[in-house]
Amino acid sequence: MLVAMLLGCSTPQDDPLPGGVDSSDAVLDTAPETVPELLTPEAVVAQLDDFFAVGVPSPAAVRAAYVEILEHGDADCPGGTTEVLTPPEGCTSEEGYWFSGLASIQDGLEGGGGEDISGWSFSGEFEIIDPEGRVFGAGGSIGSAYGDNEQGSFIASTMGGTWSLDDGPAFLDAGFSGLVEMNMNQFGEDFRVGLDGAVSYGNTIVVSFSEMTASAQECREHLLGLMQVRDANGRWYQVEMSDCTGCGMVSQDGLVLGEGCMKTVGIPELIVTTLQAEL
Repeated sequence: MLVAMLLGCSTPQDDPLPGGVDSSDAVLDTAPETVPELLTPEAVVAQLDDFFAVGVPSPAAVRAAYVEILEHGDADCPGGTTEVLTPPEGCTSEEGYWFSGLASIQDGLEGGGGEDISGWSFSGEFEIIDPEGRVFGAGGSIGSAYGDNEQGSFIASTMGGTWSLDDGPAFLDAGFSGLVEMNMNQFGEDFRVGLDGAVSYGNTIVVSFSEMTASAQECREHLLGLMQVRDANGRWYQVEMSDCTGCGMVSQDGLVLGEGCMKTVGIPELIVTTLQAEL
């Protein structure tokens, strides 16, 4: 009986595969998965140069573009000179500008801690289309603050969310997404600037800055600190800028790739100029 049972059972090697394919003809795909090559240090810092070629985000430029566009609205659509508040389907002004969503500018800040502060904020979620089809779209908040403190004077700005404007300032035309903060402190002839946050321009340039600083006395040409770049495969690269040469050691997930040198100079002055436009 036991022999009959054994004879009636086939071995696993004799079992046909689905579709009548014999297992002896099956070929396993054992080819290793292709891993994209890492960027070179030169390619990593080139993305930083590309970022600064577009420019640092400017809340003042966003506000100016918004206020200019609202001049083409009217009392019925969108109903104000600094606010957008439309029905769900949107509305069209007499000049042919289409408005949808809500937005508001708030002027004035309350100081504290011995600081004399002025400033403004702008938040909203809206879309505006002009008669030529150019789109101004946003979802987020921006703002700036400036004044005097015990050390001297200061200016600070923040920009968060997604903001884009066809044919607008370069950073808006590219399409901004992220959260970035910039600040400047002025002490007589000396100044100190800071840059912190993460920014994507059109999902093609993605960078982050970790407490980057520069000062007139230490380094006027370059930022010092940690910058990061994301490649097309989602991998992050670190660039540690520790001296005023514009060069830094590039690494990826702990693997040191070598030194990379930026071509862009004068970034601290660019930040100063951008922040001074907030006044």
